[in-house]
Amino acid sequence: MSDAATGMGDAGLVRVCASTHPGLVRERNEDSVGCTGWAAQGTVGVALHSYSSDRPVVCVVADGLGGQAAGDIASLTVARELVHNPPPRDTGELRDVLLAAHSVLIHAGERDPALAGMATTVA
Repeated sequence: MSDAATGMGDAGLVRVCASTHPGLVRERNEDSVGCTGWAAQGTVGVALHSYSSDRPVVCVVADGLGGQAAGDIASLTVARELVHNPPPRDTGELRDVLLAAHSVLIHAGERDPALAGMATTVA
């Protein structure tokens, strides 16, 4: 995409494309992907985002644990928690954000027994 089309040079532009697949065992895709400002659950997510050079961009892949309750909800919840909050500045802040996302999952399971035990991996 040209600078004229985006209104900015490549230095301020991040292009993110993601594709997931449910695998060979499960029928339902429990994967979620996201990047600062957006998150999607399912087969494909595509976005074009701009950001300032002084702010990091967070990209996340979360894979709901198949065979556990509500893995798709767990993966999207964690992805949203990571991309809709200020980006962590260091590993300590990243740990805090991940623990907060974990707490959201725990509390959701306490409120709704159908969600109890939901879990996801995250990278």
